[in-house]
Amino acid sequence: MNFFEHQHKARKKTGLLVLYFLIAVVLTVAALNVAIFIAFKIAEPELAPSVDQWIQNKHWVWVTVLVVVVIGFGTLRTFFRLSTGGRAVAEIVGARRIKMSTNDPDERRFINVVEEMSIASGTPVPVLYAMDDEHAINAFVAGYRVNQAVMVVTKGTLEKLDRDELQGVVGHEFSHVLNGDMRLNVRLMATLAGILAIGQIGGFMLRSMRFSGRSRRSNSKGGNVAVVLLIALVLFVVGYIGLFFGRLIKAAVSRQREYLADASAVQFTRNSDGIAGALWKISRGSSRLSSSHAEDMSHMCFSSALSLSSMLATHPPVAKRIAAIDPHYNAKKTAQRAAEKAGVREPAAPSASEPSTTPTAAMGFVTGGGDDVVIRTTTETVIESVGNPTEQHYDYAENLHASLPQKVMDSAHADEDCRSVVYALVMMGTDEEAFAVAVSMIKAHDSEQSAQRVQQLIPVLKGLGTAARLPVLDICLPALKLLDEQTRRRFLGTLKSLAQSDKRFTLFEFVLVTILNENLAEDADKADVVKFSTSDQVINEIRILLTVLAMAGRTRESDGKPAFERVMKYFSKVKFEMAEKRDLKPERLTEVFETLAQLSPLVKQSLITACADLVLHDGKVLPSEAELLRATALSLDCPMPPLLPAV
Repeated sequence: MNFFEHQHKARKKTGLLVLYFLIAVVLTVAALNVAIFIAFKIAEPELAPSVDQWIQNKHWVWVTVLVVVVIGFGTLRTFFRLSTGGRAVAEIVGARRIKMSTNDPDERRFINVVEEMSIASGTPVPVLYAMDDEHAINAFVAGYRVNQAVMVVTKGTLEKLDRDELQGVVGHEFSHVLNGDMRLNVRLMATLAGILAIGQIGGFMLRSMRFSGRSRRSNSKGGNVAVVLLIALVLFVVGYIGLFFGRLIKAAVSRQREYLADASAVQFTRNSDGIAGALWKISRGSSRLSSSHAEDMSHMCFSSALSLSSMLATHPPVAKRIAAIDPHYNAKKTAQRAAEKAGVREPAAPSASEPSTTPTAAMGFVTGGGDDVVIRTTTETVIESVGNPTEQHYDYAENLHASLPQKVMDSAHADEDCRSVVYALVMMGTDEEAFAVAVSMIKAHDSEQSAQRVQQLIPVLKGLGTAARLPVLDICLPALKLLDEQTRRRFLGTLKSLAQSDKRFTLFEFVLVTILNENLAEDADKADVVKFSTSDQVINEIRILLTVLAMAGRTRESDGKPAFERVMKYFSKVKFEMAEKRDLKPERLTEVFETLAQLSPLVKQSLITACADLVLHDGKVLPSEAELLRATALSLDCPMPPLLPAV
């Protein structure tokens, strides 16, 4: 199953989740009606209504309305609370945001692993958090969109796992990001909050009555108190029924996905021992969380956060997961431990974090004159790679990440200098006169220090070549997301002015601004809603996008026209002309991307296939074309790994 089919199925599961939710609400309403009716019978047998009176006087209607209102309020309240996506989930569980410039060795290792996987998968680097009070091994990702993902790990994960095992856990979590599970998990958390609200009200009433026990004993209306006590008890018990259904829904939605995420992590990291080792350590230790929100987020975690029966467990048993990854792993570990006890040690395997070649040499890029890197691949290879990075992508990312100078990494991670890195990326191609204007602009709109840092970084970035431009930008994103709203708006405005300061707006500048808008705009963390199920509904937007791609890397419109007309036939039998220049302005293209992001996943597949086919009409991809294709895929929430040569 490819990325687009996964996304399609994940969205269908949202509909299934709604069905489960409605069934749970109906059963909760029915159970509460029966329980309250029985409670009245027990507490006030003489005054309690009969079944006919209960129905005729519409007591059941009031109970039903009250239950629906409570569940609806609980669900909507949590949806609103989680409106900012993954960041809200991390804050709810009390996680601490990891500064990208941290000097903690465990956190630095975690950041390096995540950045390598982000480069390999073509996703922006997630914002990282740590749960300092949790010493078990666990992790989760949360968020509505790929570009707004948050990854949270426990302190135990950072301290107890070696690099290979940490790679396995991170690869597993990246699979949830790429397969659309992350969005579903956040919605599941919000949906179930309403069902659990009934029990929380009952628990609150019971605690309140316990603390006011003295006044109850002096109250002459003992019968009324008994009724209230019974109703509170009923609400509490029915709440546990809701909890049971909530766990059942989580198990139904979550369990099978864990096997898929494990398999994806093995494919991604090309090391089955990594994730198997992490699971093996969990089997000898624990993955249970002490957080009061462990119930809420149990379905999100790498391994079980709670102790539950097999029927209600959100995850398959650890032993079964290890066996699915490597049936012989337990036997290997047993033999290894026996050998260690006997004083025999196996030779150390070469470290996966020590690349020996530069990224372009390692991946066999075809290089033209100067920095003109050309990639030869096929449309089929590109589409198969979307949301599906391979061992080759990870090797490439690992080498590229290791080749980045420390000066660039330190600046990209620093809260104060990350903006300077982006300014430097924009100004790399400017001439002498435009460069002086741009430096003055940075001094005026940002700071003197930022302008000085830009001038130091430009020669270093130029030496890295075009292949490093977008990865460096991705590494800057977590620090950029820390900017407050006012600083963020000022930064984006300065960036746009810089791009236009030399009276031209290059393709790379457009790509860079597009990616930053996708990640830093005020509504960037809002989930995309599917509004268009056919390409006919957005045919004009498709025409504009394909015109831009047809013209990428070409100086004359006539050069791209034949390829444009051929690809437009995928979407319409009517002959379309290429879009006019007024439709190719950055503001209009931003609107185009926003509209196309609301296509259904399977139509997005057709669109990205057409885009790749258009770029690859001559069997090769120039850097500007590859970057535009990547920005297009990211805008559609379809992460595209780096384009590698077809083997």
